[in-house]
Amino acid sequence: MIDGDSLEMLLDLGHYVRVTVVGRIAGIDAPERGTEAGKAVTEWARKWITSKASVDWASHALDKWRRSLGDLFDSEHPRLSLGQAMLAGKLCRPYGGEKRDPWTDEELAAVVERVRVLMGG
Repeated sequence: MIDGDSLEMLLDLGHYVRVTVVGRIAGIDAPERGTEAGKAVTEWARKWITSKASVDWASHALDKWRRSLGDLFDSEHPRLSLGQAMLAGKLCRPYGGEKRDPWTDEELAAVVERVRVLMGG
């Protein structure tokens, strides 16, 4: 995980072909990695990914920085995605490509608290 909504992945394309891709989770805006909330969300996302037997990346497009825009799905439960789990846990905000407002201190503190609760802390 680069931060809560961006990640670097080694994709297995089959036939011994692998490619490294930087991706961004579509439809969400997570706190920036330089904040306590951003670090907490990134750690939560890492744990979500590593708790799965395997995950699949579904890319929809490229974003303005040419990152793969998509979502990460639990291979065993393909309707369960990282983006959906983050939205359900209120660890991020919905995002549709518009100009983003900065996170307020209150929002960041609430995210830290939600991560703490979700991780059993």
